[in-house]
Amino acid sequence: MNGNTTIARGLSTRKAFIDSSLQAEFEENGYVLIPGVLHKDSIAALSDVYDRFSPSVTAGFHVTNWIKDPAYSAASHEKIAFLLAPKLKGILNNYRPVLGCFAVKEKGRDNTMGLHQDWSLTDESAFCGISAWVPLIDVAADSGALQMLRGSHRLFRNIRGQKISNQLDRLSAGTLHQYLTSVPMKAGDMLLLHHRIVHCSGPAMHRRIAAMMAMIPEEGAPEALCGRQRRYDR
Repeated sequence: MNGNTTIARGLSTRKAFIDSSLQAEFEENGYVLIPGVLHKDSIAALSDVYDRFSPSVTAGFHVTNWIKDPAYSAASHEKIAFLLAPKLKGILNNYRPVLGCFAVKEKGRDNTMGLHQDWSLTDESAFCGISAWVPLIDVAADSGALQMLRGSHRLFRNIRGQKISNQLDRLSAGTLHQYLTSVPMKAGDMLLLHHRIVHCSGPAMHRRIAAMMAMIPEEGAPEALCGRQRRYDR
């Protein structure tokens, strides 16, 4: 796929994946599924980090970096990055972890997560941010799997963050839901998703913990962008 085609699709020209077939799949869909990345011992280690350090919360769905506890945030990030980052060295093209955390659905509460995009973490006219999402239990459409609006990373090219108006807010969630693709996964599988892709997750009957790690290219880090004019696709 040449650079001109990539620009026409609203994507950066920098390749995120080392393997060209994974890159093509990522450009087309906005996500790639890599099976069997973590084994039982690593899954157990991540579950232990969550169980030992996580403060109690009342929300049905929560992401642990929302909790204002620097010690816990640091412990979560360190363990998740330690286990996931080496697995990605042969898959991604020189990416570095920015934030590791857990996304949790608690049993017996309203634990749905509505349609959203991940926040912008780099200059997306030149680079793309990617999140790794790894469930610690098997997930399906009715048990907390992610549901993806395939190709939406090429449509919604806005800047995203706290208190920033989003194109998605002006659309009907009910209309979009009919186009979603559920992604069933086994515990330890890894989903790599573009930060711009629209996604959500339905209710889970049991506690569902997923490890997440947000990543950006080394040369797309904020300190590397200092002094460079920062452009964003609108």
